[in-house]
Amino acid sequence: MAELNSSWMASADYDQLTRTLTITTKRGASYEYVDVDPETAQGLQESDSPGRFFASRIKGKLIEAGKTPAPPEPPTGIMARPMGRRR
Repeated sequence: MAELNSSWMASADYDQLTRTLTITTKRGASYEYVDVDPETAQGLQESDSPGRFFASRIKGKLIEAGKTPAPPEPPTGIMARPMGRRR
């Protein structure tokens, strides 16, 4: 797994046997792309701008096999209470 220097991508992992590229975002979502050639995966992992590389070489050009959503954000300090009749 390669850490990426990107504002939204955290890492990219490439499985040579299945030719699957998994990109994990900083929020924790994962995207899987299938039938990715090794040069494309290596190019993303070594790019100075992974976001630009993704936009020009991966997005809309490779088959997205699936997405794992990011975990929910933890609640912050203020909690709402249900609206209704006060007693």
